[in-house]
Amino acid sequence: MTNQIYAHNDPEQKVIGVILMKPELILSAQIEARWFQRNYRIIESMLALTSKGINIDIFTVSKEMGGKGLNTLIEYQKNSICSPKNYQIYIDDVRSCFDARIVRTAVESALSSIDNGDKPTEVLNDLISASMKSTTPDSKNFNYTTKEAMIDF
Repeated sequence: MTNQIYAHNDPEQKVIGVILMKPELILSAQIEARWFQRNYRIIESMLALTSKGINIDIFTVSKEMGGKGLNTLIEYQKNSICSPKNYQIYIDDVRSCFDARIVRTAVESALSSIDNGDKPTEVLNDLISASMKSTTPDSKNFNYTTKEAMIDF
């Protein structure tokens, strides 16, 4: 029962379920596979199919994934109780979770660097640069000084 409750609150599953219901929605909002932690390959395959002009369904997605993931896709489709009208909200939730993972990883790395005796200003510069990766699609590295970064905030 707990897994079922969690599944209905999982933003990644909501997005996939809605796309399986209404595949054309994948074109209606910006979506990036890197935002997805557990379902990266599914979204990557859906985007690849869309770029090839192939309709999305559980079978074409599984085929694009090399014949894998069919059982997961069936479960997502079967358990999807989400409204397609809330698709953008679900996408925003996935993006927010992605941003939180980027920041959490950056903070953990910063704390480790401080524990290892690195200079606080260098750690802060690295922290800001790492946190900025979530805002750029290609995860570029930024070389802001602390002062320059604080002006942007």
